[in-house]
Amino acid sequence: MPDMASSEISRNSERRKDVAWEAAHVTQEAINFFDAKPLVKKGLDFFVRGWRSRLAEFVGDPLCELASRANYDGLTGLPNKRALIDWLNAKFMVDRRMGAREHKDRRQYEFFPFSVAFFDIDNFRAVNEKYGHSVGNTVLLQAAKELGRNTRSKDLVARYGGDEDVIVFDSIETPEMGVELTERLREDFSRNFKDQWGISLSIGLVHVAYEDLEAVSGIAKQHGVTMADLVLAAADSAAYSAKEKGRDRVVNWSKKTELKPIPEAADDHDKAIHEALVAWQKG
Repeated sequence: MPDMASSEISRNSERRKDVAWEAAHVTQEAINFFDAKPLVKKGLDFFVRGWRSRLAEFVGDPLCELASRANYDGLTGLPNKRALIDWLNAKFMVDRRMGAREHKDRRQYEFFPFSVAFFDIDNFRAVNEKYGHSVGNTVLLQAAKELGRNTRSKDLVARYGGDEDVIVFDSIETPEMGVELTERLREDFSRNFKDQWGISLSIGLVHVAYEDLEAVSGIAKQHGVTMADLVLAAADSAAYSAKEKGRDRVVNWSKKTELKPIPEAADDHDKAIHEALVAWQKG
């Protein structure tokens, strides 16, 4: 007769199998949903709620707790960098598929499906140095809430890391619309945070049109990186350029954007992303 420890291990194994099956089922539901409609925040919420509800049932399972924590920032509760990259790559895949269908039907697209904005908080280090990390964390949380309040329901707000956040603006008809949205966020942020904390936002903005998807995909594949890696790095470089130009401003990514320098300790993946950005600018 098996001992109690063996029985518990067996039960945990079965529970993990159940979770894996449910996760696969929810993923398929999400894929079907995204295949039929534009990939908007409603779809993301559908996917996230499915995962959360199933993981919550097994809160005593350390593996499930780790899975939940792996995709969300512990301070702000926003999707983290890992979740953002996964979501963006899924969106690229769906948008390419939808674009190919429309092209086959000989319909023309004159709008940008989405824009990615990279937010870097200016002078945040001074807040930590003056008030301490506890207050700094409070400011980061307030900043995340400010960005969330001032975005549309279909936009995705994520924490990239440190004092950096990212917003994916969905269904952007023109580049000017993306600039208008980010400029409004920048102005509201400065009005609410600059006087009290001395901080502002340097923002890098990347627009991706349907007709750009194949080119971006080809460059990413050639250099062994993902489309999300490439677009996020472009937005990061544009935010770097905004800081270099005086901070508290929005800079659009272009073929003339100054690339963010590579740290000496950069790994091969980061170097490959940088080389892909150079190729994108030359293309």
